[in-house]
Amino acid sequence: MVLGIMPMIIVGVLYAASLKLSARILRFRGVTWGHAFLFALVVVVLSAVGRFFSPFLGIDLPLSAGLALGVGFQLGLAAWFFRGRLSGSDEAAPGWLGGVKLCGLALVFVALTALVLSSAVEFLLPGSWN
Repeated sequence: MVLGIMPMIIVGVLYAASLKLSARILRFRGVTWGHAFLFALVVVVLSAVGRFFSPFLGIDLPLSAGLALGVGFQLGLAAWFFRGRLSGSDEAAPGWLGGVKLCGLALVFVALTALVLSSAVEFLLPGSWN
């Protein structure tokens, strides 16, 4: 049972760490580990629910459309979730746009991490040397 949800746990932890790193780079204060993990949990659960129900609803999107929809959904959710929780280095609230910037940079970090890990796994697997 635990092994079945392990990928979701790893993605949630990676996403929360990416949010914290993004907040540090953008010099946003107010993103605690609790907020980062809560947002990551909401995104992972909503993504899993959407993935579970999409075959029953007859939704079959091409990969590019699904990725665009997922990124747009996460950016919109981050804009709403972090709009009142962030403060900039000058104590001004970045608002909706700050949440979008934070989530966008975190998604870039997640994508880069996934690219590096998938390349490393492909390189290290037996049979990839042929």
